[in-house]
Amino acid sequence: MTVPSEMVGAAAPVLRAFLAIQSRAARVLSFFQRQIEECRELLRHAVNAEDRAFWQHAAERWEGMLEQMKETAPRKKSGDAAKQQRVA
Repeated sequence: MTVPSEMVGAAAPVLRAFLAIQSRAARVLSFFQRQIEECRELLRHAVNAEDRAFWQHAAERWEGMLEQMKETAPRKKSGDAAKQQRVA
């Protein structure tokens, strides 16, 4: 991402922190998605009902945590939404 020159200066540390948080959030979401995929793969290969139930439950728990993370992850604002907030 290119930082506009007018944002360099006092706002630069805040912008760098925001970008670092967004990057970390993306890595965390990716981690949760990998866990879900792994549980589903193990579910496909489970040989008995007890194991299938275990891996199904594990996948559902990871999915629940992923949804919670998505709800709390920082979001990029569209240009129009950011402008509306500045005007208000």
